[in-house]
Amino acid sequence: MRSIRIYALTLAFSFISLFPALANHSDVPQLSDREARFLFRDFKELNSFGIIAVSLVGDAEKIGLSESALTDFVKAAFKGCFPGITYEDISRDSRKFLALVSSRDKRVGNITFRVWVVGEDHPVAYHVKCDAGNFDNPAIWTEEILGHGSKKTAPDAIKEIMSEMMKTLSVDFHRVRAQAM
Repeated sequence: MRSIRIYALTLAFSFISLFPALANHSDVPQLSDREARFLFRDFKELNSFGIIAVSLVGDAEKIGLSESALTDFVKAAFKGCFPGITYEDISRDSRKFLALVSSRDKRVGNITFRVWVVGEDHPVAYHVKCDAGNFDNPAIWTEEILGHGSKKTAPDAIKEIMSEMMKTLSVDFHRVRAQAM
């Protein structure tokens, strides 16, 4: 098990060193309005959001991260980034959830994060991925970032990345919806 963890850390750091733009979000080119309208056009059909969730993989809990705390953090960010957009948590209503899934509903959106952490102290490598979409296409919008740090610095860095992803999603979402009006 230890050799797999060392291999995963080595692979993650090698990937970050080969593709530094993935570790530095500011180097990513911004989409034009035309590109955003084309790529994210399905956002025009969303009336509300029904799921906002965070899942943790690997050593995330060992460095102090919590699925429920991060989900609450992202839900609070949603309120600030998506004013006027309704969020009705359907995750506890299995009947409603199954109806949306089976009908492949395009009017109710979802935002999901996956945080994968390898390492328990120093170094700690992490991968944060955010998908936003609907029940027909849960990944209309996707963004992911690799990073590294220590047990002390990684949790705050991960929260900052998640916050920035929500802001970027909000800009793209509102840009597409503004063109629809």
